[in-house]
Amino acid sequence: MKTLLNWLLASLLLTLSSSVWAMPIADNYSGSWYDPDQSGHGLSIEAVSEERLVIYWYTYHPDGTPMWLISEADLDGDIARGDAFYHNGMPFGTFDPSALNRERWGTVSIRFLNCFTARLSYESDIGHDGVPYGSGEINLVRLTLTSGQHLDCPTILDSGYHGNYTATLDPELDDDALGASYITIHRDGRLAYRGESVGLGEIGLGRITLVGEKMFYFVAQYTYKEQSEVAVWFRHLNGIRQGTGTLEDGRVVLNLGKRGALEGEFKSGLNELVSLDEIAGTYYVPFIMDSRLYFSISDDGVVTSDSRFLWGCPLTGTLSIPVPGINQLLLEGTSSCGGTDPASVISVLALGEYDPDNGSLYFIERTGDEVYEYRWFRD
Repeated sequence: MKTLLNWLLASLLLTLSSSVWAMPIADNYSGSWYDPDQSGHGLSIEAVSEERLVIYWYTYHPDGTPMWLISEADLDGDIARGDAFYHNGMPFGTFDPSALNRERWGTVSIRFLNCFTARLSYESDIGHDGVPYGSGEINLVRLTLTSGQHLDCPTILDSGYHGNYTATLDPELDDDALGASYITIHRDGRLAYRGESVGLGEIGLGRITLVGEKMFYFVAQYTYKEQSEVAVWFRHLNGIRQGTGTLEDGRVVLNLGKRGALEGEFKSGLNELVSLDEIAGTYYVPFIMDSRLYFSISDDGVVTSDSRFLWGCPLTGTLSIPVPGINQLLLEGTSSCGGTDPASVISVLALGEYDPDNGSLYFIERTGDEVYEYRWFRD
């Protein structure tokens, strides 16, 4: 069973798309599903619209001979319901459609608990050779995704599970969260992390999806800094990180594959009251040749590049505090390096926090295919 579940996870992660951002909700459910305790039969689900799924159930008659059912199910929220039909009679080889027999088998419904687990309910009023199919329930897990599929699974975390974490990445131990390793998880499942060891590390931004009381899957875009073959230079590699983790009250673990396990503990001062009025002002980021990039934040969260901005790519966006009383910041906007050319506009998303001791802001940001970290200092 352990081998089977490991293969399931590997299949799931290998088929995730190279993009992790929003798609229609019905697309979350397309793919193959089964019960690991009943391997040998399962369902293939295809979203044909936002309100309709086609469900293929490959299963067996009561005497053990194969059969397949098909249902065009209506999707209402997280529940799909529809009549199921049984097909037989078309001999292999000739495939004569006039010999096809189609009859109503019963009803099926699927409640999707999240993007990775579901519960199938069925009820049939017919039988096979005098043996009824009856009714019942089957717990399902996702086996595969469809090619090119993007997941956007809503996750709302309870208090005590979302926050900012100091972290360490094996084998290097360092308790300075902003100088070494760091994790932030928002109430809606947004995730940003920095895992550093001996001066090299990975920065990622994505989303988690709970699949149990403590376990979650996560998908994140990342940038990894590694030593180049030329000793004095570093190179940055971009990619998609797909993995698992655990989340308990005040503690989180992210599995970063060969990079190691990133383990975090709640930071102190998380619930310090932070307001946009307190944050509003002018900030700068150190740039090349002792120059500075300037930004302004209004008391209603509007972010613009200051008039003294002479370098880089102008930023326009909105800064918000998603959960009042929690020291977590969300920056959403656009950046342009090509003047008024629409093709040069790139979306920007950043998660961060406010440092009340020195008035600075710390962010992990995704811009295009790159993930950065930086600190804004109050001017």
